[in-house]
Amino acid sequence: MPAGRRQPIVPPSNADPQLIGTAFDYLLRFYVERLNPGAICSAWIAEKTVQQAEAALARGSSLPVQIGRCPNAHGKIVAVYGKDENPAGTLAKLRDALEAARADYHAYVAGGPLTHKLLISCCTLAKLDWAFRSGHGLPYDWCSPDGRELLELQELIGVVDPEIFTARTRCILNPRFRTDSILADADLLIDDRLIEIKVVSRHAQDQRDWDQLFGYYALHRIYGVEGVHRSTRIRRLGIYSARFATYQEIHLIGKQAEKAEELSRWIAGRLESSQPQIGHSWVRRLGTTHWRRDDFNQG
Repeated sequence: MPAGRRQPIVPPSNADPQLIGTAFDYLLRFYVERLNPGAICSAWIAEKTVQQAEAALARGSSLPVQIGRCPNAHGKIVAVYGKDENPAGTLAKLRDALEAARADYHAYVAGGPLTHKLLISCCTLAKLDWAFRSGHGLPYDWCSPDGRELLELQELIGVVDPEIFTARTRCILNPRFRTDSILADADLLIDDRLIEIKVVSRHAQDQRDWDQLFGYYALHRIYGVEGVHRSTRIRRLGIYSARFATYQEIHLIGKQAEKAEELSRWIAGRLESSQPQIGHSWVRRLGTTHWRRDDFNQG
């Protein structure tokens, strides 16, 4: 990270930080695909929400939707979900939103301008993504982003350095592991770099972020990544901090490579004994007791 940069270039607004993080993941994914024609792409998680709604309607039921907000036992205001009174209408809106997002995405990846419509689509996809991952249902404002969210996304993508994300030989968006037990996917695999995107306000990376990357590296060594030959090696782990427009990475060479392999073997043993279904938070916890930050040099 450049010396002295302790304040974000793009400070957070009053928009939902979780929404901004996921929406930027979609927008940066589109940006990277635009930079790298021929990048390997996977289906959007947001599409699974539409598939859920279709399956529910076919069964004669409906996808849960937010019907209000109220305080919980601790006094925190939380969303309340209930029965959708118009499931057919909701499904039609979901299909229309997904079709619009696909059109906006294709136009941008083909070289078109960054449009207001694309920013709206990224926010919509983020909310559908959250609905699937959380299992709660559709938030009431899933199709109504506000201006703060759109402006923040535009600012975040405006400070991206394309050189960080330009591939020489390989670019995989949201690389997935060759096993059904892994419910998590990484953000980017570019050449020999496994990269995570973080949209946070702290100037230094949290050790949990590196824990997550080392967990992904181990899963790559154990299971392999879809679309990549099993002999392919990941030699660098990187984190892009979107609010600071900075990139840090760890080179897995020499003793650092040996330590990473040792960690992978240890994680393989844990997986063999427990065989859990693995989500993002589980991956983040995989290596927390087995490696120290000082073991690896960050560049």
